Amino acid sequence: MTGKTKRLKGLVAGCLLLLGGLGTSAFGQRFVVLGDIFGGSDASEAFDVSADGTVVVGVSDSINGWEAFRWTEADGMEPLGDLPGGDFESWAFGVSADGSVVVGRGTRSRHEAFRWTRSLRMRGLGSLSFQYPESAAFDVSADGTVIVGSSAYDLPYYTTNIAFRWTATTGMQPLGSLNPTQPWSSAYAISADGSVVAGMTASPGTYQAFRWTTETGMQGIGWLSGVPNGETRRSAALGISQDGSVIVGFSTSTAGFQAFRWTQASGMVGLGDLPGGDYWSEAYDVSGDGALVVGSSITGAWPWGEAKWEAFIWDAQHGMRKLQDVLANEYGLSADLQGWVLTSANAITPDGKIIVGGGVAPDESRRAWLVDLRRSQLGDINGDGCVDDADLLQVLFAFGNNGSGLPEDVNGDGVVDDADLLTVLFNFGNGC
Repeated sequence: MTGKTKRLKGLVAGCLLLLGGLGTSAFGQRFVVLGDIFGGSDASEAFDVSADGTVVVGVSDSINGWEAFRWTEADGMEPLGDLPGGDFESWAFGVSADGSVVVGRGTRSRHEAFRWTRSLRMRGLGSLSFQYPESAAFDVSADGTVIVGSSAYDLPYYTTNIAFRWTATTGMQPLGSLNPTQPWSSAYAISADGSVVAGMTASPGTYQAFRWTTETGMQGIGWLSGVPNGETRRSAALGISQDGSVIVGFSTSTAGFQAFRWTQASGMVGLGDLPGGDYWSEAYDVSGDGALVVGSSITGAWPWGEAKWEAFIWDAQHGMRKLQDVLANEYGLSADLQGWVLTSANAITPDGKIIVGGGVAPDESRRAWLVDLRRSQLGDINGDGCVDDADLLQVLFAFGNNGSGLPEDVNGDGVVDDADLLTVLFNFGNGC
């Protein structure tokens, strides 16, 4: 610690005494409720997050119906509209690394995959089928140029569903199926550079998770051992690491439906299940290095009879744990989560520090949420690990702002004021 920092801490300590001991009790980490679009019921869910955690996309019930949204801390939840024609319904499932490109499913006369940007707004991507032109986009590469999903596909005697990979140059290209006689497939995840795709395909007599590259084409990655009574063996790949080497999803197993993590070296490895309820867990996303996995697991039943799903986080050291317990016990967020049930963790940033999903709020509405675990240093407003001039300036520029979830509101009292400024000053230099 420099002499300047020591003097600054001494000065601020004196100021704290003069001001009656203003202090902070908040932890650096935050739980943020993303709200919903105006109108409709209070319902929303977040499905993906940009690489730096600043942009979240999903769906909310609006005055128009279910509508895709793009959320930022500065602007809140922005409705993205819908494709022209037909009933109003749009869902946003994926977002590029910088948050500028959003992909999902809109509605014309039928559901259609879309790509959204600020300048062009929502644009339909078409379909592989002429008879039943339906499609949906589920993920997008880091730079926003490659999109994957599923589309209706015409065969001589009927129309099926086939996974696609889209670029502006090639348009929508089918990725095939592992069952040539009864083809079916859907692509759910793509690597950062767009070269590796993961999803689910028909495989003779069943369904199987797949990994696709331009060099190998579509390859099945198998199933976990065993099948529950009365079920057919099947698996699905739902998330992928940045380089495409780690794939997560769920598969039938001896115990029940179980989340898995796959690598070329280990093959498909089951991740277990949260205690309570039916044995059923599903992995939805994985951190950039493949070390952290998030998803959802059944833990019981709601009073209204539905299965009760709860979000989980998994790592090799701890195994599968209820995300809400980890946030409360290890990150000091128990007060923020009082009355909540986090039902699904749908996406995680490459660094593993920001997770988004959906949950049941204390008023029993279903709400999208974000948890930010980056700010380990109290007073580190911008989350770079160092309390410095940038944090001080951010508080000064936001001074007097009111609202919930403001990053500059260090003590969480709903207003950016002297107490927040003094917290940054008192911790100035920490982590640097």
